[in-house]
Amino acid sequence: MEKQEKFALKWHSYGLDYGVPIEIDEWLKGGHPVIVNVSREVIDNARLVYENVKAVFIEVPSEITLKRIKMRGRECGENLKERAERARTRQKSYGVDFVVDNSGELDDAVDQFLNYSINIIHKIKNKSNGTDLRGG
Repeated sequence: MEKQEKFALKWHSYGLDYGVPIEIDEWLKGGHPVIVNVSREVIDNARLVYENVKAVFIEVPSEITLKRIKMRGRECGENLKERAERARTRQKSYGVDFVVDNSGELDDAVDQFLNYSINIIHKIKNKSNGTDLRGG
């Protein structure tokens, strides 16, 4: 897909390549909100390319992340150590618009995210319709 230029956004992280398909451009042109899971490393670029980008950070204390990783049982040995180190050092939310607290029940985190997302979508739609009386 990269060679065919079919990514709207792309980045390299933790030894892997990631991308968001170019189809989001058509969805956005059609007036549809688009939610994507990206690395912090691509947020500034996304803001240069797209209007109304909102960055949401899912925050979990590293000790809870480590407990959840161990419960899933997907990583072990060096992979577990590497994942634990990432959890410990990558929990900062620089330059984001909203932080979801994911230290408790999943439903609570989902509700936080959905409420924020719905609120933003309404604000953007009202602004484009000229009915946002609060000025932003």
